[in-house]
Amino acid sequence: PEVEGYFEHVTLGVKRLQQLIKDLLEYSRAGRMVERATIQTLPMLEIVKYNLRESIQQREVEITTENLPERFSGHRMGITQLFQNLLSNAIQFGPEDALNQIRISCTADSKYWRFSVTDQGLGIAKKDHQRIFELFTRLRPREKEDQGTGIGLALCKRIVDSHGGRIWVESELGAGSIFYFTIRKPKG
Repeated sequence: PEVEGYFEHVTLGVKRLQQLIKDLLEYSRAGRMVERATIQTLPMLEIVKYNLRESIQQREVEITTENLPERFSGHRMGITQLFQNLLSNAIQFGPEDALNQIRISCTADSKYWRFSVTDQGLGIAKKDHQRIFELFTRLRPREKEDQGTGIGLALCKRIVDSHGGRIWVESELGAGSIFYFTIRKPKG
């Protein structure tokens, strides 16, 4: 039993290291996302929901959309990763014993699309609003099966920065969060 415990500890460490390497590679690529394409918004979100299907099925999650553009311009893989990270967090930190309603919406002006992802999760203390977008930042202690590396929101920030936008959160502890990000519209 003692040796099995050691093997389990080593195996878990290797899995965490593999996830960390994968996340660092994605983070390093995010700064070079200059290729733009037309992104069909709803089909892209269907891909994201498919990628997160296990989490969505394990927890009672309802994802709604409001005022989304039919299409917009951006780096396809980067934008998909951005939405996937934000939705994954909204699911992971959502209410455990109740319906987790997540809303994705958008407004626009002449220069930017402004997207928001609203959740009913744990919320974030005001003092941590900027810190959560820093590399390797985790607000909760790691649990045994937790795969998080503290790179997800830093990656989101890097993707948004590469699209000429900004990302921020409005939240308070116990009251959920609204993550906002802007994507610059093409000139002309």
